[in-house]
Amino acid sequence: MARLLVVEDNHLTADLLAGWLRAAGHDVIGPVPRMEAALTELADLGADAVLVDINLGGAPTGLVLAEMLQAQRVPFCFITAYSINLLPVGLRDRPRVEKPFEHDRVLAVVAQLLEGRQR
Repeated sequence: MARLLVVEDNHLTADLLAGWLRAAGHDVIGPVPRMEAALTELADLGADAVLVDINLGGAPTGLVLAEMLQAQRVPFCFITAYSINLLPVGLRDRPRVEKPFEHDRVLAVVAQLLEGRQR
């Protein structure tokens, strides 16, 4: 189906997401726990879409990654417990999957990301 990069520093959460995505037929890159690793994977392998946590390693570096992805027109969503009001205004329209995750919501948001890429 699609190549998806999961950027999440909590190993249990990352493994759960990756498992759901693989079971749905997607090729999962990572998961990776840091922005630097995400950039390396994107440069080496590319991705059809990215699921990115805002808080990586105790800092909101996921926002920096999101801005880079937006500038490069790579579809992405946030996987986070952060309120939408804490996001920069320019990123508030991005899809979000709120923690704790629901299987169907994760797959629906991924489908939305991939549909947008085909336009």
